[in-house]
Amino acid sequence: MQDLNQTWLLLFAGVAYLLGGFVKGVIGGGLPAVSISLLGMALGQCVRSRLPEETFRTTFFAGLLLLLGSYLALRGLL
Repeated sequence: MQDLNQTWLLLFAGVAYLLGGFVKGVIGGGLPAVSISLLGMALGQCVRSRLPEETFRTTFFAGLLLLLGSYLALRGLL
């Protein structure tokens, strides 16, 4: 299933590029974000393969809650 998703992503990115959907400013700003996201996905898959699913899910959502909560609290203070 994951290979199919990656195939669709590449297909749509290629079509958008050919149709002029990507402009230089958008690619320049989005490329680092996509690169970091893909690195995080690869790291998450490595960790997920080594931990039981329930432990990974609990740890992932606890970390997500902590990070997003901290971000929202700091954003509200500043």
